[in-house]
Amino acid sequence: MPTKTNKYIRYSLIGVLALSFFAYWLLIAGMKPKYDIIFAVSFQHGLSIYLQNLLYILVFFQVLIARKVSNAIAVRKQTKKVISKLAGLIVVEWLLFWISFLGSYYLFKSHNFFKMGDFKFGLWILLAHMLLMLFLMLSLLLAYRLPFPYFIIILVIAITWSYHLCFEFTLILPKYSKIFDPLYRATHYIYLGICHIFL
Repeated sequence: MPTKTNKYIRYSLIGVLALSFFAYWLLIAGMKPKYDIIFAVSFQHGLSIYLQNLLYILVFFQVLIARKVSNAIAVRKQTKKVISKLAGLIVVEWLLFWISFLGSYYLFKSHNFFKMGDFKFGLWILLAHMLLMLFLMLSLLLAYRLPFPYFIIILVIAITWSYHLCFEFTLILPKYSKIFDPLYRATHYIYLGICHIFL
């Protein structure tokens, strides 16, 4: 059983790594040199609307697999231990995703993460995005106990979309750089060149 579990964990981590490199290819590889990591993460919709949700779904199914044997786990009084291990796995997956994604940007695209706006504000935007993602991934552990687990994944996706579209994209990005203000772009006839199906 431990061997089977370790094998499943390895496959999960490989899946997260593959998703991270796919995110780099999709959002950054073809990006113009003048754009930065905030453009890729917060201005383009691909990460928040699509790719993060794939990671949420992966974590959700990990929790559901443990939930199926929750009665046997409870009999052995191992519930806290299992939840702790799941939480640890989630943190590792989150770290692996972001280290791979940001590392690929640094190695293959640019050493300057915040070239379009203020460094400190850009760092705050990136960290807020990352930490919200971690919080929502850990929130999926609620599906282990709650009677309606699918409500949790729906809520997590809804919060992600709301944060990105109503707060990050609309309110925060124009404060990072005026180039992200649609009125400014319209006034100065600026087009950011977004034409990808996922954006």
